[in-house]
Amino acid sequence: FYAKDKNHVYFFGDILENVDKDTFIPLSGFYAKDKSHIYFGDQIFGSVDFSTFRALNSFYAVDRNFVYEFNKKIKNADSDTFQILNDMYAKDKNHVYLEGKVINKADSESFAVLNYFYGKKKKNVYFQKTIIKDADVKTFRIFSDNYAADKNYIYYNGRFIKNSDPDTFEILDDNFVKDKNHIYLRGNIADDDYKLIKKK
Repeated sequence: FYAKDKNHVYFFGDILENVDKDTFIPLSGFYAKDKSHIYFGDQIFGSVDFSTFRALNSFYAVDRNFVYEFNKKIKNADSDTFQILNDMYAKDKNHVYLEGKVINKADSESFAVLNYFYGKKKKNVYFQKTIIKDADVKTFRIFSDNYAADKNYIYYNGRFIKNSDPDTFEILDDNFVKDKNHIYLRGNIADDDYKLIKKK
């Protein structure tokens, strides 16, 4: 998102004013610094500790005092132990976070990321911030970004598919999946839709 030439520094193509071009360094997509300031986007990020500031990715950063999502402090987050798990999830010694918000009842020590959307801890499986009711943690597994399964059901975006059979799950193409009972589109039975498409 940042760029520079011999004359200027740019953010999304717009010139940044009053920047020290010679010492300007992008830290991530939205964070940067020069010899005097930390920047968020095209603005000076004035409330941070300059000497200890670190960008963790494009939208999380820390200094010795605080954790930031974009340019906002995350209340009560621990900057010493805060770590990125993936583009969605992060954690510190006390909490698990999704896009800067605490996930209730998520144990930081045992929480594990399964993919971009799914995570689990000792007793629960999560789709984003929501506990998947009655999901079996021990057998829960990922098939794709959206589809997952445990010993009992196939899940689409955290919602179980009634009467589905996880042992016979198969991905047919970018849109359709199947088990021994049905063909599914976005988690819904789509036997007739699939037949119509294949006839064309």
